[in-house]
Amino acid sequence: MNRTELLWLAPALIFLFILPFPHTVALRLTCLFVAAVIAGMRWRRLDAPPFPLKAPIILWAAVVVASLAFAVDLPYSVREVKNELGYTLLAFGVFYVLVRDEAILRWLCLPVSLGFVVIALSALADYAWNGRSGAWWFGTWGFYGGMGAVSGFFITAAPVVALAIYLWRPPFAAAWGAGAAVLGLGAGMISGQRAIWPGIGAQLTVLCFWLWLGRRTTWRPRQVLGAAVLVLAVLGGGLWTSERLRTLDDPLARASMFKDLRPRVWMAISHQLLEHPLQGAGFGQRAMVKAYPQFVPPENPLLWHAHNLALNYGVYAGVPGVVAILFLFIALFVKFWRISRSSDQTVRFVGLAGAAIVAGVFARNTFNDFFIRDGALLFWALAGALLGYALRRSASAPQSRETKKAA
Repeated sequence: MNRTELLWLAPALIFLFILPFPHTVALRLTCLFVAAVIAGMRWRRLDAPPFPLKAPIILWAAVVVASLAFAVDLPYSVREVKNELGYTLLAFGVFYVLVRDEAILRWLCLPVSLGFVVIALSALADYAWNGRSGAWWFGTWGFYGGMGAVSGFFITAAPVVALAIYLWRPPFAAAWGAGAAVLGLGAGMISGQRAIWPGIGAQLTVLCFWLWLGRRTTWRPRQVLGAAVLVLAVLGGGLWTSERLRTLDDPLARASMFKDLRPRVWMAISHQLLEHPLQGAGFGQRAMVKAYPQFVPPENPLLWHAHNLALNYGVYAGVPGVVAILFLFIALFVKFWRISRSSDQTVRFVGLAGAAIVAGVFARNTFNDFFIRDGALLFWALAGALLGYALRRSASAPQSRETKKAA
């Protein structure tokens, strides 16, 4: 890629790097809008294929907009629709259009990987400095965001880091991959976020199933058992360590998983959905505390939203909201999974990265919903970039084969 092309791509690169960092809203939106203008100006040259997943995206958008009819705080819900629907779909469209070839995708993976490394190293240094007092993630070095948002960033970014290593093919690639894994797992562990481990488990499951179906390794019963034990050991060890750090070794602490009040909130929302399946409270995470303050446990006022992606949508728009968000994630996963079964090796890895992102983000947000703001923007930008490349490459492959036959 020449310097001119890289200059055109600069706003998108800056956007991806600064997304996980707090207090960058003005800059990130400026970069997004500039990237959108560039994508519009170069639309014909970039030759984007037709947009995919129209049905699930339109259904999701329609349900979100329709939820405004029941909004308990209409101005608030309108702002949230602008942020969580308008900006995210703009990011999806912009990155879908921009990623014309592998060189662009390769460059777009770099800022995400750099952010991953910077935040992981900062978190580990923060823990080494403040860890004994339990002040990490909240101390003076917390420029990289809160532990919940950052643990969600690790889940979203990890497959892109792996893809970047594959696309750039640096010397000692295996060592780079191992180092990235140690950084991500270590920083995720000290975050004290137990919800990160279901996300990692979902991504490891997707990887193992992909390897088995592709016969890229021989899966004998003993090897399957060994892989399962290894995955469970990683997840169990991570969960146990996160629990100890979160509770400061006090099993009776309020933060202990045995005193988790989320099931109580989930039960209250489920009863509400059963009694009023078509009734929502309007879009936005604060809809629950605005419409149903009685659902918030007095013992833990931090549970002011459902801490579950699907149930949050149930609060927003009733059962249609739950159906719409589940349909959207299932459709995204199926699309990426089909791409991961391509005959083209690079397309396969791109599809695998996309499927891992979708599975990991959904699993992680089943226990604490950070599918908002920077987390949602990053998810949709990466989904657009990966789909934009994969669908272009898949469309050109048959033509390439026909050209070779004709020659």
